[in-house]
Amino acid sequence: MNRIASINVDVDGLHLYYRIHGLSEDAAPGRGAIYTTGMSRFVDLLGEHGMRGTFFVVAEDLRDPAAREVVSRAVDEGHEFASHSHTHPYDLIRQDRAAMTDEIVRAEEAIGELTGSAPSGFRAPGYNTSPALLEILAERGYRYDSSSFPSTPYYLAKAAVLGWYALRGRASESILGSPRILTTSRLPHVIDTAAGPLLELPVTVLPWTRFPLIGTSLIAMGSSGWRMVRPFVKGVPFVNLEFHAIDLTDHAGDNIDDALLRQPDQRTPLTQKKPLFDEVLRFLKDGWQIKTLEEVANAYTSSS
Repeated sequence: MNRIASINVDVDGLHLYYRIHGLSEDAAPGRGAIYTTGMSRFVDLLGEHGMRGTFFVVAEDLRDPAAREVVSRAVDEGHEFASHSHTHPYDLIRQDRAAMTDEIVRAEEAIGELTGSAPSGFRAPGYNTSPALLEILAERGYRYDSSSFPSTPYYLAKAAVLGWYALRGRASESILGSPRILTTSRLPHVIDTAAGPLLELPVTVLPWTRFPLIGTSLIAMGSSGWRMVRPFVKGVPFVNLEFHAIDLTDHAGDNIDDALLRQPDQRTPLTQKKPLFDEVLRFLKDGWQIKTLEEVANAYTSSS
């Protein structure tokens, strides 16, 4: 295949960040809030650059009329919708097979009802998968999984944060997956499950350092840091650039609870994040074919 890039967004409601940080959800806004702010801005951003992307949605959020309106608009503009599970349980891989299947099936039904087609891709809550979960996806005919995130810096940072919360007695719902993920391929590869093969499209990490190339790290490094890592990105044949809808929110302008200032993306104003993302997308458009993840899966299958 030629060089391909995919822009994709995890549409995690703000209530999920309260769960990560062990906070009470009493102050969390409605499920449609992240759709009308962050996701809507990503739809605008992709449109400005003439790109179609993939949105991973938590299906229970689609009951909210505001969320449904934004999703319907994105469908009309040609974006792909994939599954991020039904309720985004951080401990999905620790549940029994029936519970995991229920999460996947209910998400399929809700996404299919709204978009007109069942999702062909999946991303697990917290990036954590297991052989049993991948087997269920293969059984149900998914074209790809995009949960693999083999980033050593990210894994160590997550372990440190969860350890700190545990010492403080704060009950985060997030869990740490197996360190085996750190040795897996950075590039698309086929996973052999008991139910058949499943294409894995990993979230991009850079060569050698396995530094994560995601919205959060772009915000942290800023424009000067991005320009430093660009030469390393040029050597990556498949860029799977993952954002979160919260990345295009503005903490002050959107009146987001100060409790979420624990999120690094909340400490940078939208006026700095949007131009940075514009710069990154222009760079990718200049050197890669931009495809949805479903199109990437189709291209991979055709060339193998």
